Amino acid sequence: MTVSVPGIVNEGVLTQTVFPLYILLARLVSDVAVAEYSAVYRFRRACILTSFTGIDDSNQAQVNFILPEINKLAMEAKSGSLAILLVS
Repeated sequence: MTVSVPGIVNEGVLTQTVFPLYILLARLVSDVAVAEYSAVYRFRRACILTSFTGIDDSNQAQVNFILPEINKLAMEAKSGSLAILLVS
């Protein structure tokens, strides 16, 4: 899986930063109505994007990571039981 984050570069410096950016695969464990204003998720691992390096002279940062059991995760994602959370 690849996550790309666009950025604004001014004279080689990222002017608005979202780093560190955590990418979490999570499952919803509580109903939003029960929690009133926020959902509760369960996750096991987080991937972290800590800096901006750019891709081929573009203004994007990119992180690649391997997802185990991708076929199972794809089915769960289609059913809506799996979420990808981006936390800055």
